[in-house]
Order: sequence, then C-alpha cells, then structure tokens
Amino acid sequence: MNDFNLDKFKENNDKYNYLEIFFNNTEIENKNKINNFDLNLTEDRFKYILNTFIKETKLKPFQKKFIIYLNEDKELHYLKNENKYNVFQKNLINLEILKNNFNNIFVKYDKKDLPIINFSSTNKINDFTDTIILNKLIFKLNNRIYINFEISTHKHNLNNFLYKIYFNFNNNTKKSIDYDSNFKIIKKYINIINNIFYNTI
Repeated sequence: MNDFNLDKFKENNDKYNYLEIFFNNTEIENKNKINNFDLNLTEDRFKYILNTFIKETKLKPFQKKFIIYLNEDKELHYLKNENKYNVFQKNLINLEILKNNFNNIFVKYDKKDLPIINFSSTNKINDFTDTIILNKLIFKLNNRIYINFEISTHKHNLNNFLYKIYFNFNNNTKKSIDYDSNFKIIKKYINIINNIFYNTI
C-alpha cells in the first residue's frame, strides 16, 4: 500500500479553523458537499477497525454521547455526559479528495461557537431539519487532534445505524501552531487506519 502524502494539505492553513478527515473506499467524484458522500461502514468492519486500532496503538478512548438538533445552518449539540449545550455554525471552506488505494476526504471549515441564544428556545421540534442521536469513542492524539469512531442514528429512523471514522483537527490560528509536528501526527495515524482499512477491503 502507498504511503500517505499530506504535503498539499499543509497549504493555506490560515483559511480555515477546523478540519475533518474521513475514510472511504468507494469511487466518488470531487463534489462540494460532504453529505453527498456515503461514509457509512458496515458494523462488522467498523468494529474490526476499532479493535485493531486499539490493539496496534494501545490508545484508550473516552466516550461522549450527543443529541444534535439541526436548524438551517446551525447545530445545537446536547452533550448527555455533561448535561451541556453548545451551538455551532460550520461554513464549508474547501473539500478535497486524496485518491490512494481508496479515498481520504479532507473537509475544511470555518467553525464558529455561538451563544446558546442563537438557537432560539421558541423553535418547534418540527422546525428542526434533523435530529441525530450520536455516540462517539474518541482518541485524543494531542490537544488539537482527535480520532472519532462514531455511531449515529436519526430520530426519524432509529433502527438505522450509521458507522463513521474520521479525524478532526482544531486549527485555532489565533495561537501559534507547529504545523509540521501536528501534520506528522495526522500522517502517522492516517497511515495506521488506512492500512487497517486496506486489509478489510
């Protein structure tokens, strides 16, 4: 399997503050919306990759459980573990696909934390475009980089589970960031997961 080359994705780091990197092995075109892609894995494959990743890296995850309410361009996240609410707005900056033995999808956002008042309490449940129930196992690589093994279901179809794996990189450019060091960490763990993916194809 080819080594993962991250050089081109080091460019324009001042243009975004939040990056997600997804894994997918189906043929896809370079579309401009992440929800155009089928990122869902089978349950068996998801569990195999998770268990193999833990075995190979010896990392221990922590768990978070969410209910996410979507309304237009905003997301209200209720973190059940901590009984805490947050409101986010994510604007897509760029989406690129690295074609290797399969695809890694890089999605750059301008992500804003908003006051809870921006998600009005007067919103009726029917106003929400979607409600997602989500369970994550999260591996912390450093204070900026996390790997997420995510199981979700939509409120309108509670028996249909979706399984996704992705990185997120918090790129707060107001503070000094050692990009070389951070991208070396991303490259290392993307290669690990890509190799596990490759062995399940």
